[in-house]
Amino acid sequence: MTGEKQKIRPEIVAAITAALAAGGQLAASGRITRICRQEQENRWRQAGLMELMRSHNLRWRFGA
Repeated sequence: MTGEKQKIRPEIVAAITAALAAGGQLAASGRITRICRQEQENRWRQAGLMELMRSHNLRWRFGA
């Protein structure tokens, strides 16, 4: 869902803020300005792309 903004529930923001504060990553005067979802890496897709790239591995002969 690229380009599409999604609302994050306030309790999720509170949990992230509490975790950052507890870990010492957020100062008392600090504030969170943006939270973004991180895309998960699809291992099956990655394996398929690697197999496809291996199948296109051509050996070039120069000067033959």
